[in-house]
Amino acid sequence: MKLFSVFFFLCFNVLFSQNIRVTYDYKFKIDSLNTENIDSEIMILDIFKNQSIFISQTKYVHDSLASERYDNQRINNSIPFDMDKSKVKEYITKDYLSHQNLLHTQIGSQSYIIPEKNLLKWKILKDIKTIKGINVQKASTNFLGRNWIAWFSNEYTVQDGPYKFNGLPGLILELYDDSFSHHFTMLGILKYKDKNYHYKSQVIKELEITSQDFTKLWHDFLKNPSKNYVSQTSNSNIGMTITFDGKSYSESEILREIEKREKEKYKKINNFLDLELYQ
Repeated sequence: MKLFSVFFFLCFNVLFSQNIRVTYDYKFKIDSLNTENIDSEIMILDIFKNQSIFISQTKYVHDSLASERYDNQRINNSIPFDMDKSKVKEYITKDYLSHQNLLHTQIGSQSYIIPEKNLLKWKILKDIKTIKGINVQKASTNFLGRNWIAWFSNEYTVQDGPYKFNGLPGLILELYDDSFSHHFTMLGILKYKDKNYHYKSQVIKELEITSQDFTKLWHDFLKNPSKNYVSQTSNSNIGMTITFDGKSYSESEILREIEKREKEKYKKINNFLDLELYQ
């Protein structure tokens, strides 16, 4: 047993002499009433010695480039603006030493950070298969209001995976719920020697709240998703009129139309990965 422990320790340190980037294809059905509509996003899991970050590749690239441009141009009072085109805005950071996850998310224009300690109870099954030539084993759990199947590899001993998932005796290479509403599939694993943590968020200030408080704020937001926009417009004291097809629309009519469209939009965003957070 002692020899095995020493061998495991050496393998673990060899593994983390390099950082690892795992790339996943994430397919999701955000509208439970229209399951034929499947969105997708490339996600990355960057694994370091004591921490990891799980984030949209598009968001990672956008924020990193925007931060670099900001640093280069702020001395000239010229602040660049570039739209974030990622479909998945929230991201997760995990601290391996404290076993704490931090969910970085937002409601409207306000950003939040939600600290959590997720202790998953896994059932490891006997089923095995290969994913891109890597041997994996099947496991199941109930988490975030869903039943999940994970395929993990003992060849990568880090106990991490997509989103908040962790705690298996190996890296999760595939993960999906029993309705296949959310499905992560590993595309590739890259090892690199650079030990620096590169990601720089564009968020200026995040409010730290509990998951329970976030859920309450989310339901309040759904009652009037255009509230912030209406408030900003009302405080501007600028009368606004738009003419379309020969008819003029007042500011109040425009705001009512915006509110109507926002409510319709969020009715179709109902099949979240984390059902418990948005319940």
